[in-house]
Amino acid sequence: RTGRSGKSCAVAVVTNKPIEYTEKIIDGLKARDRFDLILGGDGNNNLKPHPEMLHKVLEEMEVRKDRAVMVGDGINDVLAARAAGIRVCAVGYGLGDLERLKKGEPDFFCDRIEELKDLFC
Repeated sequence: RTGRSGKSCAVAVVTNKPIEYTEKIIDGLKARDRFDLILGGDGNNNLKPHPEMLHKVLEEMEVRKDRAVMVGDGINDVLAARAAGIRVCAVGYGLGDLERLKKGEPDFFCDRIEELKDLFC
């Protein structure tokens, strides 16, 4: 599947942070065109580890669960992916507690952002 951004895969941001804050960061990084969908924690969304936002992404982007991977730096990302029935790649370069993250037994683990390319590109 080709995402709206023209990439060979669709990419979304799913965060518990408010959407206004999230969009300011993404726009400040001039990265808006890298994402097909951005969902924030405000509004009517249940926050991670609840799987609701991940279900919304899968539905909106028309992606099957077996073709999706959640990439996250926190245990709530791992738990949300598990609850949604999708694979998860935990990353050790973010803000999450590394030991808790590893105890969540993600399907994949990356210590460096460059490793994501080796796994998924």
